[in-house]
Amino acid sequence: MSKLSKADQHYFNRLKRKNLWYVAAIIFVVLCTLFLYFGTNWLEIKVSNHTVDFLTGMFSTLTILLIVYIIRNRRVMNQPQLLRKQRITVMDERNQEIINRACRLAAYGLNICLILLSVVGSFVHPLMTQLSVGLLYVFVLIYAISYFYYKKKN
Repeated sequence: MSKLSKADQHYFNRLKRKNLWYVAAIIFVVLCTLFLYFGTNWLEIKVSNHTVDFLTGMFSTLTILLIVYIIRNRRVMNQPQLLRKQRITVMDERNQEIINRACRLAAYGLNICLILLSVVGSFVHPLMTQLSVGLLYVFVLIYAISYFYYKKKN
């Protein structure tokens, strides 16, 4: 990979770091799955079969998806032409702006849903209100921390 340009080498390293994060996420998901099965079978934690099946499906899907991402990244990393083409596509300012706008819209939509859930949930069960308001607080906290981090970084 020494024949890569500086920008391509930087993108190669970025994909390498992503793969490490994907492996860490796979390990975490596998540990969650093991905890689920050990907890329900040996520790006798009471969880409905529907919940166990749902979580097993979600964990399996996440694991498969992350493995696919790792394989895809490895394939791109091993082909310099494909690496360069993907780097140009991913680093394009127009695509980044589209992604940023989509993330902002998704964040607004999520906040509106959580606010509606906190209001409607108060009629159903107080726990729904507490949970949705707690998630709103988590969102605001993460936003504030990341805002000040990136403001200080720039």
